[in-house]
This record gives sequence, structure tokens and C-alpha cells, in this order.
Amino acid sequence: MTEIRRRQEEEDEYQRQLDMLGGVWSFGSGFAGQLGHGDLESSATPRIIKKLRGRSIAHVYAGFDSDVAFAVSRSGDVYVWGKRTGPTGLPPGSSLAALTRNTYGQDNGLESEDDQNGENITKPELSERIEEERDDADEPNESDEEEQEEGGEEDFVHPVKLLALCGEGISHIAVGRVHCCATTKDGDVYTWGQNDHCQLGTEPVHNLSEALSKKARVRYGVDCAEPRLWERTVSETCVITAVDVGTNHTFAVTDKGEMVAFGATYNTNDHSSLARNIAKLRVTQITCGAMHAGLVTSDGQAYTWGSGDGGRLGHGDNTSYVNPKLVEALKTDIIVELACACWHTVAVVLIPPLLKGGVVYTWGSGRLGQLAQGGKQISTLPGLVTDFLTTHALIKKVCAGMYHNVALSVDDEVFTWGSNMNGCLGRPEELGDLEENFCAVPGRVEGMEDFVGRPCSIAAGREFTLIATKPYIGPSREELERRKQEQMQQAESIDRQSGVVKDEKRDKLQMIRKHKHATIMALLNAKYPKCTICAVGLVCPGFQPNSENPTLCKHCMHDNRKHQDQYKIHDKKITLTYLTQAVEKLGITVDFSDIPDIELEEELEFELEEDE
Repeated sequence: MTEIRRRQEEEDEYQRQLDMLGGVWSFGSGFAGQLGHGDLESSATPRIIKKLRGRSIAHVYAGFDSDVAFAVSRSGDVYVWGKRTGPTGLPPGSSLAALTRNTYGQDNGLESEDDQNGENITKPELSERIEEERDDADEPNESDEEEQEEGGEEDFVHPVKLLALCGEGISHIAVGRVHCCATTKDGDVYTWGQNDHCQLGTEPVHNLSEALSKKARVRYGVDCAEPRLWERTVSETCVITAVDVGTNHTFAVTDKGEMVAFGATYNTNDHSSLARNIAKLRVTQITCGAMHAGLVTSDGQAYTWGSGDGGRLGHGDNTSYVNPKLVEALKTDIIVELACACWHTVAVVLIPPLLKGGVVYTWGSGRLGQLAQGGKQISTLPGLVTDFLTTHALIKKVCAGMYHNVALSVDDEVFTWGSNMNGCLGRPEELGDLEENFCAVPGRVEGMEDFVGRPCSIAAGREFTLIATKPYIGPSREELERRKQEQMQQAESIDRQSGVVKDEKRDKLQMIRKHKHATIMALLNAKYPKCTICAVGLVCPGFQPNSENPTLCKHCMHDNRKHQDQYKIHDKKITLTYLTQAVEKLGITVDFSDIPDIELEEELEFELEEDE
């Protein structure tokens, strides 16, 4: 058993070293493989996606109503996983086994870019055998490959490369329930997925009703499973800087602050009131919900429009608006982040002197705690999330899921709140005993404290959450252990030194008291001899003449000839306290000025009492 335990500890340590390379952590619902762990299991505890460890993932993306997830590496590779019937961008009928083999080759995703750069990790012999067994389990046998080579129906439970976008310089991916949209660093746009409302924007005319009414020969609303570049949608000189997708529509923002929209009723290539209205605004950010949308202008103003049910527009009522309307409650603030979901909206308001961080406001319907406004379930106006003020957390990024939210602070801490369906909040210890399946109080995600790099990107899916982390660059476990030992040794040295100092103080105080004892005793023996008859207590502290008969002691009324007794230095009953009481009863003053360090007596007594 000892050998098995030792080998397991070696394996655990090796896995921790791999986790330190950075990657993507996921938690929540996993019924469609959207967690990327190779199975369909849900997880309330954040787990790192092993196949993405050390692959320099810079961004993760998910949609509030989607079960598909994407990740983009710093080198430009794009990975996708999740529900097969979702907008994955992969060729129809793709085989998971073939895609996995093409993505990872023989290393099965364990060889990292950090390893290739020289930061090799020594793997125990047992781990090699364990990984070989895992490889055998992950890799299908020949008969399975023959069956799956032509395709399959299984969900993409492992991240695989979306080759159509790899190397294209993808800067952002907007993920929807049935379609997706991606932008490149050069301002190009790719779309894919269902196109039943012409939301892909790839046709010369993007208004389906208009096209059908003219009985055009060109087929409109044709689905596109794989990413297709916008070639005729916008002019060649137009640079797209931001995109987002809703349930059946797509929005794009140009570098000039102009906005174009496709799908559903959001066509902007005609002379609709929406087109005329947004032409007056210089847009920098766009966000889409299920039935509403929002934008942020260059001067930090927030506009919303669409369905107003449940107060999701933030205008103080449930009225729906066809055109963007300024959120009056926040018109004096600078909005740095806006996120629309199904029934609610979240905004980050700048707090100077920060450039990208601030406080969080929410509005809309939050029956599952997504508003984080205590017991308030509906708010038609933006309401401040005060819990972040209590924890002194300033937020720079927020993502809205279907019924939960994820926020990234300026200190790179991840907070979640709202619905906890299948553990999508990632707070199992904190919320384990909670009767409700939601939490309206933002809290830190658990299980990512030890030897995990700083979070660099977050995403909220329908019932799951993604967090991308950088490689861990802090001290190693051995270094921390060494520092701990040094701190313990230093503490012991300090304690020893403190003990020495205490002993020195105690010795000095004892010496002062010894000198006081001798001084008082010498004075009493010389001028106030004890009574030989009054030997009990302090009946007679020493001879003092009676005012009426000087030959008698005023304390005991005995003759002065009876006062011949002396205090003895070795008498244990004659303590300093006893002598001090005798001096007080005699009403005399003793001169201690000749005693060394007598002025330190009170200070030493006070310090020693404090140290006890």
C-alpha cells in the first residue's frame, strides 16, 4: 500500500505541474460535452481541460444560450468543443476521433508549448504507464475508427482545432445558440451556423422578406456549417472591430463607430428607423440578448432596445423600443462593459482613476439571483451590486449567461452569482448546504488558488462557465516549502531572542528589587529596631517613640529596651512586600537613589506584564 500511495503522490504531483502550465478551467453542465473533459458529466468544481494545458490559451468564448465553447491561443489556433448540433464550425459529420488525432497527434494533448520552449517536466515512470493507459482509453480502436471515420453522432467532448480559423488572427468570437460570428485582427468577419433569418450576413441582400417578395433567383437563408468570410457584405475599406450575435440576428461595429445588423428584423441596409437612429451614434461595443440588445458609445453612454419585458432594458418600465434608447439612470456614468442575457443586463461603471475597472449594475428579471440585489427579483432600473463594495472588488470584465453571471476583477479574481444549475457557479464548498439552487451574492470561484496562473479570460455559457489562466509564474512547491521552513526557523530565532530579552529584563528587575530589599532592611535595622515581644505580623513594624512617653513604642507601647531585634537577610518571611508595608506603617521615606537602574523598575514591570 505504501508503494501504491507513493506512486499516486508522484502522479498527482505530475498532474499539478501540468496544471501550472495554464489552460482552460470549466465547470457546470456537461451533458453535451461543453466542459471539454472527455465525458458528458457535470462538475461543480472547476477542472482544467487537460488537452488545453500549456497551449497558451488567451481567450475563451461561449454564448448565454449556447452549449458550444471556443478557445483561441496566442499563436492563433482556434479550438472548439461542445454540442455537435450547435454552431461548432466543423464540417458536417466530422469524426471526433479523426479531429482529435489531427489536433493532438500522438501526444494526445499533453505536450505543451512550454515543454517545447525548454521548460520540461519530468514525468514518473508510473505516470507514463498511466498516461499510456489513458491514451489507449481515449484513442478508439481500429474498429471504432472505421465506424467513426465517416462521422458520428457523438458530441465533441474534447477540444479540437477549428482549422478554418486557425492562423487567421481571430480576435473575438461571438457565440449564439444557432450561429456564430468571428472577427480578425485585420477587421475581417467570419460567420457560420443556421441562416434561417439571414443572420449570417453573407448574401448580397440581407433582408429575407424583401428577397422573397422579389422572387430573387439567388437562394437566401442558406445555412453554412463552416466559417465563411464576409466578402460582399461590407466594402473592402470597412474594418469591423466588434461583433455580437443574438438568437436570430447579428451586429457588427466598424472602426468608424458605425453599426450594421443582419437577421430577424434588424436589417440596416435599408432605410429603416434603426439604421437612421444608430447613424447618429459612435459605437464602440455591442451586446445581444435573446430579445434585446445594448451598445456602448465612445463617450461611455449605454443604449438598449428590443423587448422590455421584465425591465431588461433598464428604462424604468416594461416598454419595448425599436430603436436604441439612452439608459437615463446611467447617463452621468462612464460604461466600460455591457452584457445582455436572456432576461437581464449587466454593466460595469468606471470608477476613476481606473481605466477599465469599476462597480457593477444589474437590471431586468432575476428570479434566480442573477441581479445580486438581495431579495429583489425584478428591477426596471439599474441597481448597484453592493456586495462588490463590501469585498472591495472592482470589476473589469463581466459575462452574462442564461441565468448566471461571471465577473473578472482588476486583481484577476473570478466572481460568480445567479443560478447554480449543475454547479455552474463553481462554489461547491460555499454553496453545498444551500437549499436554493441559486445564489444572489457574488462569490469567488473555488479550487483555483494553489499553483494556478492568473485568469486572463472568462466566458459564461447557458449553464456552464469557462476561465482561461496564464502559466503559473510564482514560486514552486519546493520553494514555498523552503520559505516556510525559513519562516519557521526565523520565528524560532525571534522567540529565542525574545526569551533572552525577557530573561535579561527579569534579571535586571530582580536585581533592583534585591537592592531595594537590602536598602530598606538596613534602614530599619539601624533606626527602627524590631520588638522582641511583638513577633507576629506587623503589630510593631519598628520602634518609634510615643509622644507622651518617649521611652515607650507608639505602636506596641513596649519599652525601648525591648526593641533590640534585627531583620535578618536570610529570613524568607521578610520579603520586599513585607518591608514595604512596614515602611508604609512607619510613615517614612526610603532613599533608593543609589540603586543602579532604579528608574527602570516601573517600565520593566510593565513590559514583563505585557509579555505574559
